[in-house]
Amino acid sequence: MDEILEWLAPLTPILALSSLMIAILSLTWNIRSKVIGERRTELKERIASPAYRHAEIAAHICTRSERYRNGQRRLLGWLARRVGGIWSAKSFATCMTLAYLYPIAGAFLGWIISGQTTLGGLELFRDVESFTGRLSRAALVLAAMAFFAWFWPFSIKTSEHWGLLAEQRLDRLPHRTGFLSKAVRWGIGLSGAVAVVVAVVGAVVGAVVVVGAGFGFSAVVVAVVVAFAGAGFSAVVGAGAGFSAVAFAGAVAVVVVVVGVGFGFGAVDGDLQQAALIPFVWLLLPLLNAFADYLSFNVTRGFLTAASRQVRSAWWLVSRVVLDLIFGLICLALLLFTLRYSLDLWANLSPETLPLDWRAYWADARQDWSQGMALWIMCATTLVPTFVHVIWGFVHWQTAASQHTQDAVALMAAQPTEAHITDNAVLSHIARDLRRGQINAALRVTAGVTAFVFVSAALLLSAQRIFG
Repeated sequence: MDEILEWLAPLTPILALSSLMIAILSLTWNIRSKVIGERRTELKERIASPAYRHAEIAAHICTRSERYRNGQRRLLGWLARRVGGIWSAKSFATCMTLAYLYPIAGAFLGWIISGQTTLGGLELFRDVESFTGRLSRAALVLAAMAFFAWFWPFSIKTSEHWGLLAEQRLDRLPHRTGFLSKAVRWGIGLSGAVAVVVAVVGAVVGAVVVVGAGFGFSAVVVAVVVAFAGAGFSAVVGAGAGFSAVAFAGAVAVVVVVVGVGFGFGAVDGDLQQAALIPFVWLLLPLLNAFADYLSFNVTRGFLTAASRQVRSAWWLVSRVVLDLIFGLICLALLLFTLRYSLDLWANLSPETLPLDWRAYWADARQDWSQGMALWIMCATTLVPTFVHVIWGFVHWQTAASQHTQDAVALMAAQPTEAHITDNAVLSHIARDLRRGQINAALRVTAGVTAFVFVSAALLLSAQRIFG
């Protein structure tokens, strides 16, 4: 393993940059393809319909504000189906589930960048001095996460197939209304949950084997990252795992962490301060962060809903984006405020169990920004809804501005007004141009966002060196 990592070491900067580009491209393409994009075969069937062509032509010959409003309606409809209504319990549950990932993700990035092995005094990672060594190990973890993201929906669909097959066989039982039949049906329903448990336990066992081979990570941490990433990615892309899979995998992973960390750090040997890190990292931090994300997310949806009700001027839309950003910053300030005073209240009630001195942590983070990586990521997630709002606007704008999209609209306008298109070559040409317009938009936005991220990081590093 070490020889392989050393061989991969010179390639890790290129792999890291490629991974960032792929991640941003996947995000922008997923927003475009899942919300308003169609597969080519389905798109060709729709293009053949006169009603669809009329709607597409009208959507592209109107003003940019009208196009943006039409796109907002589609986005809001997708959000309503995936995460529930505005201020709903389901949307808060989604924020809460994802909030469990933030502390460990922040610690993971901090370990990669600076070699920091602890989160608030809790030992999570092994000490690996070489940056390329940490980066190459992280690349392998990302590869495992990608495989899990692919395997998760496959396993869910397979279990559903066998469950349906078993139900069909069960229907043929002569006494299917009896106790045995009901018990078997209940067992089939439970099999899906068992499959999820087996998948998460498999991740834990695999992580233990990897650590035993000297990989350099805590087994529990790898299990949590893999489980969350696989379930979360599958749910986000709509691959079939669904919200329940994310919640279930999150619950199982958190239980694994609480049990594993509890037995390893303080729950047995009586170290109250170490044991108190468990509710702090896995209860207080996610709860406060989920509440701030919930406010920011639903306010952004409120702005989008208001903008989609009628055609607005471009300046009105820009002003709402600015207001959305301001409110996101307010939610960020609220998060920091509640976190600070929650720790102060904890210190007053039980100073011997205080897991983290926020003043010392803040001083270390200001001196070395990598020491506060977990805090920076947790705070940045509050601005994610606003960030997605802006990304969505740019993707929609670039798609409409693409020459490929304009060529497709012109070709649709040249077809018979009230007749179905039967020429497969024409349908393929229109569908290809529409898809190329979407791809070009995703690539342009990806390049812009990547440049913005690198420039922002360079400015932050420069400011830290100048001002200390």
